[in-house]
Amino acid sequence: MCFIRLNPREIEFPNGSKIIFKGFDDPQKAGKGLEGVNDIHIEEAFEFTLEDFTMLDNSLRGKKNVFEDSQILLTFNPEHQASWLK
Repeated sequence: MCFIRLNPREIEFPNGSKIIFKGFDDPQKAGKGLEGVNDIHIEEAFEFTLEDFTMLDNSLRGKKNVFEDSQILLTFNPEHQASWLK
C-alpha cells in the first residue's frame, strides 16, 4: 500500500521509495535539500533556463547504485527553435 501525504507532498511506496512533488519557482532554493534524491523529473522544462538546469544537475550527487548514475528527465513541448533544449 502506498502512503500519500499532502504536507510535504509525496507518495511513499512499500519499499521506502518516494516521489516528492516540489515547485521550482526559485531554482536557487529548489536545488537545496536534494540529499538522498536519486532522480529528478522536470515537467514543462522549457520554463527552465540552461543555468537553472545546470544548478540542479550540480546539486544532484551520487549514484543510485554501483551500476547506475542519477538522472534528470525533462518533458516539454518546445516553444521555439532557439530553445536550449533543442
